[in-house]
Amino acid sequence: LISGLAANDKIFSKLDLQNRPFTFLPWIKPEKNETFENYLTRFSNKITVNEDIIFIGTSFGGMVSQELAKRLNVKKIILISSIISEKEFSSVIRFIRMTGIYKIISIPLLLKMRPLLYHYFSSETPEEKKYLIELIDGADINLIRWSINAAINWKGSPASEYSKIYRIHGTNDLVFPARYIGKAHLIKGGTHLMIIRNATEVNKWLNEILEDKYEPSGTL
Repeated sequence: LISGLAANDKIFSKLDLQNRPFTFLPWIKPEKNETFENYLTRFSNKITVNEDIIFIGTSFGGMVSQELAKRLNVKKIILISSIISEKEFSSVIRFIRMTGIYKIISIPLLLKMRPLLYHYFSSETPEEKKYLIELIDGADINLIRWSINAAINWKGSPASEYSKIYRIHGTNDLVFPARYIGKAHLIKGGTHLMIIRNATEVNKWLNEILEDKYEPSGTL
């Protein structure tokens, strides 16, 4: 399991893998001016390679899962609220990347703008707001800054590498809007944090994917 940008394992608190064994991979601190490739090398050292590997990645964790799959023998990649290519970035993210605004944004100031974060992450329920506040209060500023840079500049993989990818996405995701997303199992009303709010539906699709009831859905 790989969580979203600088997030912790609480995002998977409602995950039900029906007694299947799993391992959560916590983010490691980036080194000064560390490249994405070097970070991936250090991050992948925590993975046991003599077992069948199935990645379940949310948001930025989905991007990292796809990059790790280039280095490891991976059986499946299951993306929840994530993307497979820069082609799926929203116009807002494209603008932020093109202008380079993200380079000068104050991360501490951004984290204090809670109403904006609640809106962007569609955090409406007390549980979702509590999760977001806990994430903000425990945030590693350097990790967030590094992760934002890595995510915004991520390009994705050639289409030929999508054969092992399965996707679950929400129709109301504001971070990665569904209208930009390719083939995926869509959950009606699902937001970027649907793994919490729509846990029952997410778990249903997830376990059916693990039971090989579906073909990969990562093709463009």
